[in-house]
Amino acid sequence: MTAFPIPPSFTSLESEPYNLLPYPLDFNDDDETCRAESFDRLIALAENGNRSLNCGGYALFEEEEDVWCDGERVQALYTLVR
Repeated sequence: MTAFPIPPSFTSLESEPYNLLPYPLDFNDDDETCRAESFDRLIALAENGNRSLNCGGYALFEEEEDVWCDGERVQALYTLVR
């Protein structure tokens, strides 16, 4: 069984074997308004996943499609935490 490698820092998640970006490709930061809208989209994405987890509970972990843990949501969480 392979253990999940623990990265020594957040920025380590941006290089192999990970593929997270500092900001998603569609993140618009031309000005403060655009940046705020981009962060609003990231927060909405994270909150939708949280609602799925809250409503679905452990049954979500048995489903084939992890709507609460797709790559887009993980990228959003990473950007928000970073």
